[in-house]
Amino acid sequence: MLFNDNTDLVAVLHQEVCATAACFGLPAGTDLAASIIDRVMLRLGGCEVYVPKRAGRAKRASVHQHIRARFNGSNVAELAQEAGMSERQVRRIVRQ
Repeated sequence: MLFNDNTDLVAVLHQEVCATAACFGLPAGTDLAASIIDRVMLRLGGCEVYVPKRAGRAKRASVHQHIRARFNGSNVAELAQEAGMSERQVRRIVRQ
């Protein structure tokens, strides 16, 4: 397998698994990467995959915490408008 594109998910997975294997002193990083890529392709092949940024995860958690703190049972529409999301999303957040 030859991968050159730094934006291709398969190439990125291959590079990261090889780098992680090397950090742990595992000699078969390329074999491990190929195995993991095969498994990911079996599970997600044909699907569009969205990978959020790390900063996005922290921001989302903060927004969810803010919504839960301000929720009073009757302000779903207001919270949805403030957060720029649907009322359904707000209800899902407060239910969690």
